[in-house]
Amino acid sequence: MPAVSYKRMKITHFFPVIALLLLAACSSGSSDETASQASTNTEPAETNGASDENAMPNDDETGNPGSETIETNENTVAANMPDTVVNNVDLIDTDSGLGQLHDRIRLLARTSLTELNTKLSQGELLSPQENECLGPFDPALGEPLLNIDCLQALSVSNSPIYIGIASLTDTPLCRDSILNNQADGCELQRAELTVNTLWFVPEAAPGQPERPQPKAGAYIAFDIVPNQFSLRNLDAAVSGVFNCEFDLLDGALSASSPSANCDDQARRVSGLIDEHLANSRL
Repeated sequence: MPAVSYKRMKITHFFPVIALLLLAACSSGSSDETASQASTNTEPAETNGASDENAMPNDDETGNPGSETIETNENTVAANMPDTVVNNVDLIDTDSGLGQLHDRIRLLARTSLTELNTKLSQGELLSPQENECLGPFDPALGEPLLNIDCLQALSVSNSPIYIGIASLTDTPLCRDSILNNQADGCELQRAELTVNTLWFVPEAAPGQPERPQPKAGAYIAFDIVPNQFSLRNLDAAVSGVFNCEFDLLDGALSASSPSANCDDQARRVSGLIDEHLANSRL
């Protein structure tokens, strides 16, 4: 056979083999690309979630993020709130006359209830007047006394300040504080009291008679009328008539008598309370 014819036959013989190899290579490349794409689209969900540290938990079947956690937090807050919260004394300016008077009323309510709780814990006999203030409270249950409501007001620390109603917020912190013969962890909820007039004799000029002068007392009601802090003159009105009403929701003055300077009156009565308490300790 001529040489030219042999070479043509050799190329023709191997052409189908070359074609099959090329076809196999193409098929392999297509299969690898498809497998790679499938692997990317089917990455496990937990891998994606673990890569995002700030991802919100998905706690319910509807897909709302964190709904069970939110509900639990709301329930926890509600459980720690007092039974009745009707005012926002945090809005009262502590440097104002109202703020100073609020501090004194809280002190008087804490003191009166601490004194009664101490007597109960030590097994002292209460007077009929003190017993009447307890109402349905039963000391045998071992619970602290957080409320009194008296027909005849009690003297606070043997001073001429008389408290008829006193109520502290019922919280675990307050209960623990009262059981330790303190009330620092208690907040004022309600109070009604009278501060008696203090008579004094000012220094007189030579040859002038000494005449007693009054530091006028006051009636005070904290949240007896809901959301209202009232300060007004006693019935005797030895220094004239005044009436001031503050809104406990925002600490603003809501009503007053025409001649009353309510901030000055609140500061004056605060000072009178301090003076009465100081004299009672002498």
